[in-house]
Amino acid sequence: MSNDLGASVNVRLVSTIDYTAGETERIEMWLDGQIVEKNNVKYLRYTEEHESRTITTTIKLAGQQSFIMRKGAVNMRLPLNITQRETGHYNSEAGSIPLWVDTHRLQYTYDNKSQFDVQYDLYVGGQQTGTYTLNLTFTEESS
Repeated sequence: MSNDLGASVNVRLVSTIDYTAGETERIEMWLDGQIVEKNNVKYLRYTEEHESRTITTTIKLAGQQSFIMRKGAVNMRLPLNITQRETGHYNSEAGSIPLWVDTHRLQYTYDNKSQFDVQYDLYVGGQQTGTYTLNLTFTEESS
């Protein structure tokens, strides 16, 4: 990103994973983030702490094609495309793993209470791991 001085936002993240094995996992977090604009496209960036390890997530905010990129303790690029299956990757100390993504829903609204909502099936090694739903609601911080 060329403009690191974006607007500060409060982010509510709700992630639901319906694993193919039948289990469901739901995570809800409140995070501080930034909205950054580059070439007339908005990006949401926030940082998470997991087991004393930091992960910075950047999400391209768009309604047809988007991506989720994570860097730090986890390195992942997950392309999201409502019209076709996409290939991404997950990198760790153990190596790189290809990912396939079938996006079912991809919605983005930007106003006083902006929202990014995506649902996709994730495949690792040709096997579906589950259906993932990510809902982000974010509002600019008051000065």
